[in-house]
Amino acid sequence: MNIAIYPGSFNPFHKGHLSVHEKAKSIFDRVIIAVGQNPQKQYGDIDRVETLKKQLGEKIEVEKYEGFLIDYICELREKHGEEHNYIIIRGIRNAEDANFEIIQLRILEDQNPFVKVVFIPSAREYSHISSSAIRMMESIQKGSASEYIAKKL
Repeated sequence: MNIAIYPGSFNPFHKGHLSVHEKAKSIFDRVIIAVGQNPQKQYGDIDRVETLKKQLGEKIEVEKYEGFLIDYICELREKHGEEHNYIIIRGIRNAEDANFEIIQLRILEDQNPFVKVVFIPSAREYSHISSSAIRMMESIQKGSASEYIAKKL
C-alpha cells in the first residue's frame, strides 16, 4: 500500500492545498494530512486538526504530529508495519516554492536517506493563494478571503 503523507501547518487550509490533496488521492492508496507545528508561526488557541475535520468533513484523513516529520513517519511504520510505502507529498505553486522544497528535501535526506518525496503542483487557478496572504486579508477584514478557503467535501 502506498500511503501519502501531506504535511504542513495548514493555517488555514485553502483551495490550493485541496487541489494538491485531490491530485494525491488519485495517485496513492491513502492520503493523510499531517498537521505539524512550525515554530516560526503562531496559531493562537485553535486546534487545527479539529478545525480541518470540521472544515473538510470525514472523507479526509487528518492527523497531528509533533517534532520532526521523519520521526512521525517512523512511528507510522512501527504502528502499521514495514510493508507500507510512506511517501511525503509537497505542494508547490511556483519556482520559489520548488527551490524551498528542494532544500527541505535535502534536510530530510540527511535525516533518512530512504525518504521518498513527490512534488505536486497546485491547480493553476490557485497558484497565487498562500495561507499567509489569507491571514493578512482576514486580519484587515474578516471574511475577505473566504473565496480561497477549502470547503467541506
